[in-house]
Amino acid sequence: MQGKVYAKENLDKVFAELKDGASKQPMVFMAGGGGGGGAASSSAAAVAAPPMMSAPAIAASPKSKITTLLLCIFFGVLGAHRFYVGKAGTGILYLLTLGLMGIGVLIDLITIIAGSFKDSWGRPLT
Repeated sequence: MQGKVYAKENLDKVFAELKDGASKQPMVFMAGGGGGGGAASSSAAAVAAPPMMSAPAIAASPKSKITTLLLCIFFGVLGAHRFYVGKAGTGILYLLTLGLMGIGVLIDLITIIAGSFKDSWGRPLT
């Protein structure tokens, strides 16, 4: 029950409290106050609302998009662009299969140009 430890004898009491709490009207919290004038935007609800946490910003990769593109064009069948961004496993695969017979290189080329190619940590290229 939310990280708490209860004695076996008290479980009936705990379940009764949970059942009573479940029958109450749930409170709805809206980011930015909600705007309306309903119960969810009252001052009591605003005080009880948990603090909103912002999502962490995704840092850009230190690897260059232009360098990755040039490596893909000239040495893509050897997997050079994959080694450059830290994807050694697929770099070896490209090296052994000649860029997955050119199809993998073509897909990588399109994703690099589109800007959706990422480094080994999942960060977008700069």
